[in-house]
Amino acid sequence: MQIEALKVEGLSKRFGKMTVVNDVRLSVPAGERRAVIGPNGAGKTTLFNLISGDLKASAGHVNMWEEDVSKWSPARRARRGLRRTYQSSAVFDTLTVEQNIAMGIIGPKGEAWNGISRWSSGQESRDQIERVLDSMRLTEVRDTAGASLSHGERRQLELGMAIASNSKILLLDEPAAGLSEEERLTLMNLLDELEKNITILMIEHDMRIALGFADYVSVLDNGTLIAEGTPSEISKNETVRAVYLGEDPNE
Repeated sequence: MQIEALKVEGLSKRFGKMTVVNDVRLSVPAGERRAVIGPNGAGKTTLFNLISGDLKASAGHVNMWEEDVSKWSPARRARRGLRRTYQSSAVFDTLTVEQNIAMGIIGPKGEAWNGISRWSSGQESRDQIERVLDSMRLTEVRDTAGASLSHGERRQLELGMAIASNSKILLLDEPAAGLSEEERLTLMNLLDELEKNITILMIEHDMRIALGFADYVSVLDNGTLIAEGTPSEISKNETVRAVYLGEDPNE
């Protein structure tokens, strides 16, 4: 029996009379690569905000490892191993790449940055920083400020910060947005090389990337889950093709 890393039950979000996420139910086994796709305005980012705790749900529950975390703060969920990235790269521009990764270790623990910082003292932290720099192919720019990185390098750094400490579930919101073809290939290779016990949910508009990345796909439209299946099943699904391509499934 597969262990569920994440289970979403009847999750809804309303803003006044507008329902942005409507009774969504997801079950994501540990270690799965799940793509969450849908047209603009489908509610994908709002769903991630509900799972991460950045938004309070109007109804429903979020469970991590069979524990209801619906009332937990984002910080508490992060300490339990939930990490996320955003559509816009969220790195510290004035800190170096190495210091940004250190913040990825410190932040979920609730520790304060103190200038010289405790991150540099302790072999375990040092070793982890080196592993992340190497795995994200950032060793050569370790002393470069975040503001001086290319867009692709910022995405690599953001991913490195997300996996730096006790990462069990990653929510990646359009990680390939704005990247060149070469940068997209680099990012997808890095994702493929992540430890297989990390559960990943990724929002992605590029169907080629989404279907190539995923073990399983969930499709949202107007806040409602309209289809789920393997990449092969989703690529042939008439309802999904209608949503994305405007095709009439009855023709």
